[in-house]
Amino acid sequence: MNNNIKNQELTTTTKVKGLLSYQSIGTLQQNYPLTELDFELIQNGKSQTNNWAHGISLATVGYSLGLFQNFFDANETISTSEWGALGVGIIFSFLLYIIGYFLPNKRKKVINNIKQHFIDAPKQQILMEQNNDNS
Repeated sequence: MNNNIKNQELTTTTKVKGLLSYQSIGTLQQNYPLTELDFELIQNGKSQTNNWAHGISLATVGYSLGLFQNFFDANETISTSEWGALGVGIIFSFLLYIIGYFLPNKRKKVINNIKQHFIDAPKQQILMEQNNDNS
């Protein structure tokens, strides 16, 4: 190996050790230690008011099916109180959905913790060397 190659035209392969090559810039960020419980809360962490809203809306749909059967029957009429019960069910389930959207729950807390983690752990760029030992 020749240590003094300057201003020469190279016609043969010359191996050079310690030459900076095969480098890339990597972006690293501290990872979030996601536990199985956190994952479960993200996947299924609905609020209790959301569950109540589902139950009431399903009961209202079932009640409305019975009312609409009477609506199409020529001998039956739907009373004002039956329409009122249907309206109360719709309004109450709608209100519970809205309240559940704005109330904090475990799922929202986990998602906010993950967001805050990535705000507090900024990205860092580093020079990554790769060894090319073909000698």
